[in-house]
Amino acid sequence: MAELGIEYIPAHSPQAKGRVERSFGTCQDRLVKELRLRDISTIAQANELLESYFIPLWNRRFTCPPASAVNAHRPAKGFDLAAILSLQTWRSVANDYTLRHHGQRYQIQPTQIRPGLRRAKVIVEERLDGRLKVRWQGRYLKYQQITAPTQEGRADALGAETEGELRPPFVSAPKPRWKPAPNHPWRRPLNRTFLSCPKPDTSTLR
Repeated sequence: MAELGIEYIPAHSPQAKGRVERSFGTCQDRLVKELRLRDISTIAQANELLESYFIPLWNRRFTCPPASAVNAHRPAKGFDLAAILSLQTWRSVANDYTLRHHGQRYQIQPTQIRPGLRRAKVIVEERLDGRLKVRWQGRYLKYQQITAPTQEGRADALGAETEGELRPPFVSAPKPRWKPAPNHPWRRPLNRTFLSCPKPDTSTLR
Protein backbone atom coordinates (compact mmCIF):
# COMPACT_ATOMS: atom_id res chain seq x y z
CA MET A 1 0.00 0.00 0.00
CA ALA A 2 2.88 2.37 0.72
CA GLU A 3 4.43 1.66 -2.70
CA LEU A 4 1.09 2.36 -4.38
CA GLY A 5 0.59 5.56 -2.40
CA ILE A 6 -2.53 4.27 -0.62
CA GLU A 7 -3.24 5.54 2.87
CA TYR A 8 -4.42 2.90 5.32
CA ILE A 9 -7.29 4.09 7.54
CA PRO A 10 -8.21 1.40 10.11
CA ALA A 11 -11.76 1.09 11.43
CA HIS A 12 -11.48 2.01 15.12
CA SER A 13 -15.08 3.18 15.59
CA PRO A 14 -17.75 0.78 16.95
CA GLN A 15 -20.00 1.69 14.03
CA ALA A 16 -17.44 0.57 11.47
CA LYS A 17 -16.65 -2.64 13.37
CA GLY A 18 -20.35 -3.42 13.72
CA ARG A 19 -20.81 -3.05 9.98
CA VAL A 20 -17.95 -5.48 9.34
CA GLU A 21 -19.37 -8.00 11.81
CA ARG A 22 -22.82 -7.79 10.20
CA SER A 23 -21.20 -8.40 6.83
CA PHE A 24 -19.44 -11.49 8.18
CA GLY A 25 -22.70 -12.72 9.65
CA THR A 26 -24.43 -12.32 6.31
CA CYS A 27 -21.76 -14.17 4.35
CA GLN A 28 -21.15 -16.89 6.92
CA ASP A 29 -24.77 -17.49 7.88
CA ARG A 30 -27.19 -16.46 5.13
CA LEU A 31 -25.00 -17.61 2.25
CA VAL A 32 -24.30 -20.99 3.83
CA LYS A 33 -28.03 -21.61 4.34
CA GLU A 34 -28.75 -20.57 0.76
CA LEU A 35 -26.25 -23.11 -0.51
CA ARG A 36 -27.81 -25.82 1.65
CA LEU A 37 -31.36 -25.01 0.49
CA ARG A 38 -30.29 -25.21 -3.16
CA ASP A 39 -28.43 -28.49 -2.53
CA ILE A 40 -25.14 -27.05 -3.80
CA SER A 41 -22.02 -29.03 -2.89
CA THR A 42 -19.44 -28.18 -5.58
CA ILE A 43 -17.28 -25.13 -6.12
CA ALA A 44 -18.52 -24.66 -9.68
CA GLN A 45 -22.16 -24.57 -8.56
CA ALA A 46 -21.32 -22.19 -5.71
CA ASN A 47 -19.52 -19.79 -8.07
CA GLU A 48 -22.46 -19.85 -10.46
CA LEU A 49 -24.84 -18.98 -7.60
CA LEU A 50 -22.62 -16.09 -6.51
CA GLU A 51 -22.48 -14.56 -9.99
CA SER A 52 -26.12 -15.09 -10.94
CA TYR A 53 -27.94 -14.51 -7.64
CA PHE A 54 -26.06 -13.55 -4.51
CA ILE A 55 -23.80 -10.73 -5.75
CA PRO A 56 -26.63 -8.95 -7.62
CA LEU A 57 -28.81 -9.31 -4.51
CA TRP A 58 -26.04 -7.95 -2.31
CA ASN A 59 -25.45 -4.93 -4.54
CA ARG A 60 -29.16 -4.19 -4.79
CA ARG A 61 -29.87 -4.36 -1.06
CA PHE A 62 -26.71 -3.04 0.55
CA THR A 63 -25.10 -0.64 -1.97
CA CYS A 64 -25.28 3.04 -0.98
CA PRO A 65 -24.77 5.92 -3.43
CA PRO A 66 -21.46 7.76 -2.92
CA ALA A 67 -21.36 11.26 -1.52
CA SER A 68 -19.37 12.38 -4.57
CA ALA A 69 -19.60 11.10 -8.13
CA VAL A 70 -15.95 11.92 -8.86
CA ASN A 71 -13.97 8.86 -9.93
CA ALA A 72 -11.01 8.68 -7.53
CA HIS A 73 -9.33 5.74 -9.23
CA ARG A 74 -5.82 6.38 -10.50
CA PRO A 75 -4.16 4.68 -13.47
CA ALA A 76 -1.70 1.88 -12.71
CA LYS A 77 0.78 3.18 -15.29
CA GLY A 78 4.28 3.43 -13.87
CA PHE A 79 3.73 0.75 -11.19
CA ASP A 80 5.21 -2.74 -11.43
CA LEU A 81 2.17 -4.52 -10.01
CA ALA A 82 3.76 -7.96 -10.40
CA ALA A 83 6.57 -6.91 -8.05
CA ILE A 84 4.44 -4.89 -5.63
CA LEU A 85 1.76 -7.59 -5.27
CA SER A 86 4.27 -10.32 -4.40
CA LEU A 87 5.44 -11.99 -1.23
CA GLN A 88 8.75 -10.26 -0.46
CA THR A 89 11.40 -11.66 1.88
CA TRP A 90 14.80 -10.29 2.85
CA ARG A 91 17.74 -12.66 2.40
CA SER A 92 21.51 -12.30 2.97
CA VAL A 93 24.10 -12.99 0.29
CA ALA A 94 26.91 -15.27 1.49
CA ASN A 95 30.60 -14.81 0.76
CA ASP A 96 30.30 -17.22 -2.19
CA TYR A 97 27.44 -15.14 -3.67
CA THR A 98 24.75 -17.66 -2.79
CA LEU A 99 21.52 -17.23 -0.86
CA ARG A 100 19.04 -19.55 0.76
CA HIS A 101 15.26 -19.45 0.42
CA HIS A 102 12.79 -22.09 1.62
CA GLY A 103 15.56 -24.65 2.05
CA GLN A 104 16.95 -24.14 -1.45
CA ARG A 105 20.29 -22.59 -2.47
CA TYR A 106 20.63 -20.15 -5.34
CA GLN A 107 23.87 -19.03 -6.99
CA ILE A 108 24.06 -15.51 -8.39
CA GLN A 109 25.61 -15.53 -11.86
CA PRO A 110 29.13 -14.06 -12.18
CA THR A 111 27.99 -11.39 -14.65
CA GLN A 112 25.64 -10.00 -11.99
CA ILE A 113 28.25 -9.57 -9.25
CA ARG A 114 28.96 -5.98 -8.27
CA PRO A 115 30.98 -4.39 -5.43
CA GLY A 116 29.01 -4.44 -2.21
CA LEU A 117 26.89 -7.45 -3.10
CA ARG A 118 28.74 -9.80 -0.77
CA ARG A 119 26.95 -10.02 2.62
CA ALA A 120 24.33 -7.56 1.34
CA LYS A 121 20.58 -7.83 1.85
CA VAL A 122 18.50 -8.72 -1.21
CA ILE A 123 14.74 -9.00 -1.68
CA VAL A 124 13.32 -12.30 -2.91
CA GLU A 125 9.96 -11.83 -4.65
CA GLU A 126 7.54 -14.76 -4.83
CA ARG A 127 5.18 -13.61 -7.57
CA LEU A 128 1.62 -14.72 -8.16
CA ASP A 129 2.55 -16.57 -11.36
CA GLY A 130 5.06 -18.72 -9.46
CA ARG A 131 8.22 -16.93 -10.60
CA LEU A 132 11.03 -16.11 -8.19
CA LYS A 133 12.87 -12.81 -8.57
CA VAL A 134 15.93 -11.51 -6.68
CA ARG A 135 16.16 -7.72 -6.39
CA TRP A 136 19.09 -5.66 -5.12
CA GLN A 137 19.37 -1.88 -5.22
CA GLY A 138 16.51 -1.55 -7.68
CA ARG A 139 17.72 -4.09 -10.24
CA TYR A 140 17.07 -7.80 -10.69
CA LEU A 141 19.87 -10.37 -10.48
CA LYS A 142 20.14 -13.50 -12.58
CA TYR A 143 20.66 -16.70 -10.62
CA GLN A 144 20.52 -20.46 -10.84
CA GLN A 145 19.43 -23.06 -8.35
CA ILE A 146 22.19 -25.31 -7.05
CA THR A 147 22.09 -28.64 -5.22
CA ALA A 148 24.26 -30.29 -2.61
CA PRO A 149 27.73 -31.22 -3.96
CA THR A 150 28.71 -34.81 -4.70
CA GLN A 151 32.11 -36.43 -5.20
CA GLU A 152 31.74 -36.14 -8.98
CA GLY A 153 30.64 -32.53 -8.63
CA ARG A 154 33.62 -31.80 -6.40
CA ALA A 155 36.01 -33.10 -9.04
CA ASP A 156 34.24 -31.15 -11.78
CA ALA A 157 34.39 -27.99 -9.71
CA LEU A 158 38.10 -28.40 -9.04
CA GLY A 159 38.72 -28.83 -12.75
CA ALA A 160 36.54 -25.85 -13.56
CA GLU A 161 38.54 -23.63 -11.22
CA THR A 162 41.62 -24.20 -13.35
CA GLU A 163 39.63 -23.13 -16.42
CA GLY A 164 38.36 -19.96 -14.76
CA GLU A 165 34.73 -21.07 -14.49
CA LEU A 166 32.55 -20.40 -11.46
CA ARG A 167 31.10 -23.42 -9.73
CA PRO A 168 29.37 -23.78 -6.35
CA PRO A 169 31.99 -23.62 -3.59
CA PHE A 170 32.67 -26.55 -1.31
CA VAL A 171 33.59 -26.49 2.33
CA SER A 172 36.81 -28.33 3.15
CA ALA A 173 36.97 -30.87 5.94
CA PRO A 174 37.72 -29.40 9.37
CA LYS A 175 41.34 -29.63 10.50
CA PRO A 176 42.11 -31.94 13.46
CA ARG A 177 42.50 -30.20 16.78
CA TRP A 178 46.15 -29.63 17.70
CA LYS A 179 47.32 -31.32 20.90
CA PRO A 180 50.67 -30.39 22.54
CA ALA A 181 53.28 -33.09 22.98
CA PRO A 182 53.99 -34.59 26.45
CA ASN A 183 57.34 -32.77 26.63
CA HIS A 184 55.90 -29.46 25.60
CA PRO A 185 56.94 -26.52 27.85
CA TRP A 186 53.29 -25.99 28.71
CA ARG A 187 53.21 -29.40 30.39
CA ARG A 188 56.36 -28.84 32.51
CA PRO A 189 56.00 -27.81 36.16
CA LEU A 190 56.42 -24.15 36.90
CA ASN A 191 59.95 -23.16 37.95
CA ARG A 192 59.32 -20.65 40.68
CA THR A 193 62.09 -18.29 41.83
CA PHE A 194 61.91 -16.73 45.30
CA LEU A 195 63.80 -13.56 46.23
CA SER A 196 65.16 -13.62 49.79
CA CYS A 197 65.43 -10.23 51.51
CA PRO A 198 67.15 -9.68 54.91
CA LYS A 199 64.99 -8.56 57.79
CA PRO A 200 65.51 -4.83 58.46
CA ASP A 201 67.12 -3.70 61.79
CA THR A 202 64.48 -1.83 63.76
CA SER A 203 66.63 -1.22 66.90
CA THR A 204 67.85 2.13 65.60
CA LEU A 205 64.36 3.33 64.79
CA ARG A 206 62.66 5.56 67.37
